[in-house]
Amino acid sequence: MHIPLKKHSLALALSLAAASSQAQTDAQWQAQIEQLRAQLQQMQQELQALKQATWPAATASPTLANPAVSGVSAQPLAMPAASVAAATFADLGTLQKTWWPQAEAMAVPLAPPPPQRWAEALRAQDLRVPKGFAPQLWRVQAGGAAGAQALGWLASDRVVGKYDWIDFAAGFAADGTVLGMDVLAYRESHGAEVRQAPWRAQFKGRKGPQALRFADDIRNVSGATLSCQHLTEGVQRLSALVLSLASAH
Repeated sequence: MHIPLKKHSLALALSLAAASSQAQTDAQWQAQIEQLRAQLQQMQQELQALKQATWPAATASPTLANPAVSGVSAQPLAMPAASVAAATFADLGTLQKTWWPQAEAMAVPLAPPPPQRWAEALRAQDLRVPKGFAPQLWRVQAGGAAGAQALGWLASDRVVGKYDWIDFAAGFAADGTVLGMDVLAYRESHGAEVRQAPWRAQFKGRKGPQALRFADDIRNVSGATLSCQHLTEGVQRLSALVLSLASAH
């Protein structure tokens, strides 16, 4: 009579041991999960701190130089609120003095024309009209009098590099020949080689979009292909607009 009782006791003991082992395993898994959660939270905090150290608060929009000094109107470039902080390289006032060193040179802002006019100017040169295309242009002239001699055109716009905006400007002589181009603000983590003088110098002296073809007239820079291509296309568009303005004056 004691044998069945012993078997029952043994089975019960084995069941309790198995349950205890399972409970211990579950507790170990739970402990590991909590540890991983703590590590993930710490990594997220470190990543946030790194972002704050790498991207400080957004800088102010670049503007033309003080009108009292250079005679130009302050026209800020509108920055989208979502953009990260930019590395600022040049400003429009300094570029105006570089491309038009004449003391009497003044940059008079042009009122934005109807979008259809810009679209027609680009399509006439077989150029695509990007979404949201809204460049800023100034007529650089000898003094502030009405009908003053035109010295050229100052234009600014922005393009997307690989992921983020690049603000740039170009100067054109009265006949539309490029005097120079420069990068105003750069937000990409790579590809800033487009700021180097040898690459930017390729634009000088060229006239019209057909003389500003990427890879044919304007060479690529290794590691900055998209920035090079999109900036070149941006200058092409500004060139088309300037030629349209020059022909109307």
